Amino acid sequence: MYYKSCEYIEHGIIFTWRDVLTCCFYNADDKKNILFDKYFADKNFSIENIMQQKKEIRENFRQGRIFEGCSSCHNMQEKDWDDEDYINLIYISHFTKCACNCFYCYYGGQKQFFQKFKNAKILPLLKEMHSKNILKSDGRVIITDG
Repeated sequence: MYYKSCEYIEHGIIFTWRDVLTCCFYNADDKKNILFDKYFADKNFSIENIMQQKKEIRENFRQGRIFEGCSSCHNMQEKDWDDEDYINLIYISHFTKCACNCFYCYYGGQKQFFQKFKNAKILPLLKEMHSKNILKSDGRVIITDG
């Protein structure tokens, strides 16, 4: 179907230091791009919940109901998107657990804040996606932020 969306909304998943997102930019004022509550390291998630929420977001986009924070995003493209449910783009912010020791980083001065969080356990979720054939073999993994 031809509509405006982006590859992250369609088939991506983003792991940050505190959230699991369907958008690579944490800029939407309405926060509807967040898939789950903050501090996901403390919670158990199922891939079924993630995929259902992604499906609902994609349906909104198909109907022209684009989130305010997405409307001016440079990643948005109007094109013929497929209807399949899969993940082919995994974006991992390496500071899902950060030492905050880099003198040049703006997080460096917030060591106590970041050190209170548990390590995010994303490997079980990735393994679950793989076992359920949700991950595409020709996909990409982006490791960033550092």
